[in-house]
Amino acid sequence: MAILDRVELLERFVQKRGRWCASIEYEWRCSHRALDLLSQVDAQVRNMCGQPIQPDHGDYVDIQLLQDQMRAPGDKRTKHLGEAETIVLIRRHAELAGSIFLTDDLGARTHAAAEPAVNRCLGTTELLAYFEVAGWVTRNVVHADLLALQEADRYVRPSAARDYDRLADDLLLRMKKASRRL
Repeated sequence: MAILDRVELLERFVQKRGRWCASIEYEWRCSHRALDLLSQVDAQVRNMCGQPIQPDHGDYVDIQLLQDQMRAPGDKRTKHLGEAETIVLIRRHAELAGSIFLTDDLGARTHAAAEPAVNRCLGTTELLAYFEVAGWVTRNVVHADLLALQEADRYVRPSAARDYDRLADDLLLRMKKASRRL
């Protein structure tokens, strides 16, 4: 969302409940510098996520085990650390149960979706669909955002406009059905 200048929409989506773990905060620091993002964006993200959650001693064993399950031969030692740390913290800390896990990493999504303490897994494209359904952006803006992500060599699924349209239309239909039940 930082690349797209949509952090304010992500802030609205998380409704002051954004959290991150220490490894994800570290990844953000590295990405923020590498992408040469404005310091204003860094401040927005830090304000939205708050202080990083530090795993305790008992968390580290589970984090290592999950990270090992997620890594493939040849992966760097730190590959999937942030995702594993996040999933374990959600699993082991009652105040985080029911969290929405945000990632575009397919392997991490698979593990998070299998975790009972995780409410839902959403990637960038699904977040953009929620933003559209909420009326915060238009479909044309999302199509331009998907193109911008492709040009920035960011891999999101789905990235084609027609596939996004199906995803957004399905979400809109589900939201309408849910509102009728109320």
